[in-house]
Amino acid sequence: MKRKGLDPQKCPRNLAILAEGAQLWRCLQSLRAFNRDYQCQVRSLAFYDRELDAQRFARNADVLIPWDSTAVPASWNFLYEQLELHQVDMLWLDASYAAQRGPFSEICASLRITMLGCQPLDDNALALKHRAAQLDIPLLPWQELSIHDRARAALQAESLGFPLKIVAAHAHAAAETWTVAEAQDWPAAWEMVGRIAARESLRSDFYIEALTSDARILTVPVLRDAEGHVQALNILELVEEAGQTLWEEMPPPDLSTGLREQLQSWSRQLLNAEGPALCSSVRFLYEPETDKAWLYDRQSCLAEHELLLEEALGMDIGKTRLYLAAGGTLDHDWDQTRSHFMALSLPVAARDPGRKTLRLNVFRPMLAAGVQVESWVREGDDVAAGASLGTMLCRGSHRTDTLERVTEALKESKILLE
Repeated sequence: MKRKGLDPQKCPRNLAILAEGAQLWRCLQSLRAFNRDYQCQVRSLAFYDRELDAQRFARNADVLIPWDSTAVPASWNFLYEQLELHQVDMLWLDASYAAQRGPFSEICASLRITMLGCQPLDDNALALKHRAAQLDIPLLPWQELSIHDRARAALQAESLGFPLKIVAAHAHAAAETWTVAEAQDWPAAWEMVGRIAARESLRSDFYIEALTSDARILTVPVLRDAEGHVQALNILELVEEAGQTLWEEMPPPDLSTGLREQLQSWSRQLLNAEGPALCSSVRFLYEPETDKAWLYDRQSCLAEHELLLEEALGMDIGKTRLYLAAGGTLDHDWDQTRSHFMALSLPVAARDPGRKTLRLNVFRPMLAAGVQVESWVREGDDVAAGASLGTMLCRGSHRTDTLERVTEALKESKILLE
């Protein structure tokens, strides 16, 4: 695909990257492709806090800088000094640092650095919900609201028209919050958190997580350039458990054309506002029996979907993010896939709950036509329990064909952890 050239004055000179593992590798690969395709000479500075990342990516980054994000406040002072010293004008922030957007936003504002990936704090969920209300886009009534009594919790649950799957109950003390219980329905969660709160003399609230027995999570990837042009790409579906994505599917099965077009239209309207260029996504909660959807939230970047989007749409998300941030315009419509794709996470499960790491002795995923694996680990590595070994992507002409390849690939893959 040939795109319009970029203004050399708008291209970054020094790009700082804060990412780990696969995301660090992807960032560096995307930067290399960006420099090649647009005749730029952007220098990369990779900050790392894992020695394994330094060993693996030393030859791909121009500068490697060790950084311990937990050593506050010294770590933030060090980061500020390094960004200023190397005259960084663009910062690529991985989603794993989303909880620390505050300090990053302040540093970037002070040094006039453009943030990529996780958006700065002024691009927040409250503003999105306010805009959704103005556009008459259905909202989850309880999203991010505490519920103090059983009667209100029941009314909120009934208002959606389908049963809850999980209710997360939280206990509060001063400014801190702990998730102390999860249950299959709100009465059970209420009783569990009530007992713990009474024992610890804490105030108990509900924070409904908006997960239901039948609802599905649909994600609409959205691109916006600095001139305000917006594109909504093909929809993908997520299946999550305990906050971790188990698999992604594109296109979602049994989704009506009318609802698909409605979700894409809502997503364009939500992000069709003045602001910096972005590669983002809008998530909806979909209930198939009624064919209705509600705004769930907006993800600040597309990093977790990169492999699926690259294969399904022929798009390098990282390179596109750099292109838009450098003043590029959306002058290309990506083909909407006619094939069927499923991307599965390969999580690490430890039989011994007390063990935090395991040794990967054998890692031989099946590779065949229509099956590929992207992984950032090797045999002999120590991996954290609960982490992912990588992503397996399967492609078929239709959903049944894809599911058969998924089954075969999982059956024939050999993975041994001890």
